[in-house]
Amino acid sequence: MNIVGIFDHALNFRFWPRVTSGELPDESVAGCHQNPTTGRYTMESLIFKITGLNDETCVRTLANAIQDLPSIGHVEISLEKGEASVEHGRFVSPDDILQAIVEAGFEAEYSA
Repeated sequence: MNIVGIFDHALNFRFWPRVTSGELPDESVAGCHQNPTTGRYTMESLIFKITGLNDETCVRTLANAIQDLPSIGHVEISLEKGEASVEHGRFVSPDDILQAIVEAGFEAEYSA
C-alpha cells in the first residue's frame, strides 16, 4: 500500500492510503472493523484542536508524527483552523494520537 499526500493552496495537508486495483482492505493491517450489516470497513474519526501550528513546516512535522502511528487511515491538517481531522482504526487510541502530537511539540485536545 502506498501513501499519497498533498498540500493544497490553503496550507492544509491530506494523506491517505492508496489502494491499487485488486487490493482489499486487510483488517489486521488497517485496524478497521467490518460492519456486519453493510460489509464495509469503518474507522473512527476525531478532530484535534492544535496549538502551535505556525507554518508549513509545523504541518509536515505534525503529519509525520500522526502518520507514524499504526492504523491511521486519513489525516487532514488545517493550518488556518489549527485542526487535525484523523481517521483511525482500533489499533491506536485517541490518547495515543494525542501523545504523538504532544511529543511532536504541539498542544492539543480532541473531540469525536
